[in-house]
Amino acid sequence: MKENYLSHLSQFVGNKLPTGLAKRDFFTAIIGTKPSKGARSPSLWNRCYKELNLNAEMIALDVKLSRLDKVMQILSKIEAFQGGSCAVPHKTKILKFMDFIDTEAELSEATNCFFKNNSFKFEATNTDGQGAIKSLENLLTKKYLSDSKVLIIGLGGAGKAVASSIALKQSNKGHLYISNRNKRPLEDVFRKLKKVSNISKIKFPPEKDFLNKVNLIINATSIGYQENLNLINYNPIGLIDNLKMKNFNQSLFNNHQDSLDKMLSLKEKKIFFDVIYQPLKSNFLATAELNGHVILGGLEMNKFQAALGFKKVNQKYISKKISTKKILSIMSKND
Repeated sequence: MKENYLSHLSQFVGNKLPTGLAKRDFFTAIIGTKPSKGARSPSLWNRCYKELNLNAEMIALDVKLSRLDKVMQILSKIEAFQGGSCAVPHKTKILKFMDFIDTEAELSEATNCFFKNNSFKFEATNTDGQGAIKSLENLLTKKYLSDSKVLIIGLGGAGKAVASSIALKQSNKGHLYISNRNKRPLEDVFRKLKKVSNISKIKFPPEKDFLNKVNLIINATSIGYQENLNLINYNPIGLIDNLKMKNFNQSLFNNHQDSLDKMLSLKEKKIFFDVIYQPLKSNFLATAELNGHVILGGLEMNKFQAALGFKKVNQKYISKKISTKKILSIMSKND
């Protein structure tokens, strides 16, 4: 029966399924457009399965958005499928297949982690925000994050998740500021989070005088991401005025000049956090570091969200005594 479903599944995904998958006690998956081309989750999760002596495997499923409905229908019928993670652009679309959605997934309107509960119903959560908080708390005190003035630039999937988790963490103690190039996501996030936190909208990019008012500045945009070739060398706090190729050099110069001007105007040491981990040090972080500020890249956040997700998805099969810290240490081996 499992082999029949797997054979059916293979017709709707863009990559080849691993041989021997039917012999596993259960399996999980990362679902995205092309996670088979470099997603970290399968190697991290499979390292844990081996260490914990579980006959299980995480696989990548390359799924076009047009085929997501069919793939989820098939997966829901495979008893051995336990859930997994999902990547952009599926983080929002996949919510409609969930039977239960927790607070963080609901507030962020996205899930990066879903699983079958004891009734074999799909539940969705979002560990991106908690991963960000865990990585920040490794650098700072817990009270610092609760009481601080925090700016988040960018409100895509990761930005919404981080904003939601920080809003819930602060619970009207500190102040959260949000900034986004497009107004609709800005208004949507503001409307939802104003119910649980002190939150304000500011213009994009943030102005010089405003940056002096906050303690922590978070980049959750794709600006600086190594696969975003148009914006890899840009800084999200600087002016982004024209990306047409004939004006590209001038646009990049203007962005760097504006970013540096804003950095030099800062009167106190700030903390700069980038959710991006490819490259390990974006222009946003490199410029901040050169000007004496504390920086944090997204790699630790990525590991924490993976460890939190692993524990949530595999809770039926692993002991409650196995901590997130233990899972993280397994995932970090050989890094």
